[in-house]
Amino acid sequence: MKRLGAPARAIVYSLTGYSFEVAVSALHDKVRGKEIRLRTSPWMFPIYALILPLYEPLHDAMRDRVQAPIRAAVYGGGFLGVEYATGAALRRFTGEVPWDYTEAKWHVDGLIRPDYFYQWAIAGMLLEPLHDRLTGRLSTSASPERSQVSDGSSFPRSPRSRASAFSACSRSARVRRRPLRER
Repeated sequence: MKRLGAPARAIVYSLTGYSFEVAVSALHDKVRGKEIRLRTSPWMFPIYALILPLYEPLHDAMRDRVQAPIRAAVYGGGFLGVEYATGAALRRFTGEVPWDYTEAKWHVDGLIRPDYFYQWAIAGMLLEPLHDRLTGRLSTSASPERSQVSDGSSFPRSPRSRASAFSACSRSARVRRRPLRER
């Protein structure tokens, strides 16, 4: 897939988040025997778009360097933190929040549910391949030091591997080949 620009990725993240929210809410209602109804808000589009400036750099920093369970834990905590911060901001400026967890057994100020940590951790892990496809990173090679990009070339992922790649290029540039006549 060709790399999408930031605005297009933000739209994809917003639509994906919004769609999953509607589907999960409907499933929740159906399992509990309630009437299925749309429970979301237009405020969720910009909130899900925050994946672009917050999640993408985090995933890029952890890709190929941090084990999956730790990445999942970071994502779960990060999503809960963003959910709390955006909920508190919306409550302060509009007087209400699109989600209200005050009826739940475990909640923090009605804004987050700590028991949703695992769902957010899984959501973060599910976003990894989407982010990779949207940014043109199809897969990683066998070496965690290099990542595969859509044109088939690879680029160094860590500062150490970038430095060694640079010094290898510098060495090859310094080596001068003798003209064929002198060989």
